[in-house]
Amino acid sequence: MRRLTEQQDVTLLVGATQLRCHVVAVNGEEAALRPSTAPRVSRQELEGAASLIFGHRGILVALKGRASWGVEEDDLRFVVRDGVQVPQQRSSSRLRIPLDVTVLTPDGLRVQGQTIDVSSDGLSLAGGGFGEADDVVGLEIDVPDHHHPLACHARVVRATIEMTAIHFTDLSAADHDRLSRFIFAVQRLLASGELQAS
Repeated sequence: MRRLTEQQDVTLLVGATQLRCHVVAVNGEEAALRPSTAPRVSRQELEGAASLIFGHRGILVALKGRASWGVEEDDLRFVVRDGVQVPQQRSSSRLRIPLDVTVLTPDGLRVQGQTIDVSSDGLSLAGGGFGEADDVVGLEIDVPDHHHPLACHARVVRATIEMTAIHFTDLSAADHDRLSRFIFAVQRLLASGELQAS
């Protein structure tokens, strides 16, 4: 399977311009890239129809899509248009970060927890006691982006003494985008060395 992974070196081809980039994060059909060298053309010339070229298991892969700049100066985004994407079971970047979470259990209890990692599709909580596999729980996630806690329902995928894996079931499109942007932003800082992983 053709697969794009985080921390991978790729080449972005826009028109006649080639730009070496580093993959910061992958979220479904979108990849966040950071140019390895300063572009020799204007930012506008690096937007529009593009191809992303990279090696995978000894084979050269070229994905067709569109390139555009994100909010940050070195945040370049590539969205696949030919239907190739990362495997569905793990289609979103996971960020290892301890976020405070309030879980509303099926019994109606409010239990405080902390994430091991989080993606825009779900999260892992440290420890157990939040529900059994297939239970539906309520979540309030304290995302440190100066907005209100993110609230949604989720299904417990796996529950052990050490860890509880949870998949979001009704996360709104706006909150999905908000969480994706937060994860991308932190991964950009980690990749650039501006933020150190603990």
